[in-house]
Amino acid sequence: MGTQAEFDQMIKSGELIESRREMTPEYLRELKHTLIVSGDTELISAPAYYLAAKRAPSINAF
Repeated sequence: MGTQAEFDQMIKSGELIESRREMTPEYLRELKHTLIVSGDTELISAPAYYLAAKRAPSINAF
């Protein structure tokens, strides 16, 4: 995994962080946490979307 200085330089120069070897351990931990929270949010909101989708008109109605 990359060092904090290498990571900071990549961020400052606008590069994308795409592989594990470019990530610091802290960045990887926070990325995983963000993805878990995002997934939980999607799951918890699914019932509301389901009810709205049941009442939505068909795309064949146009």
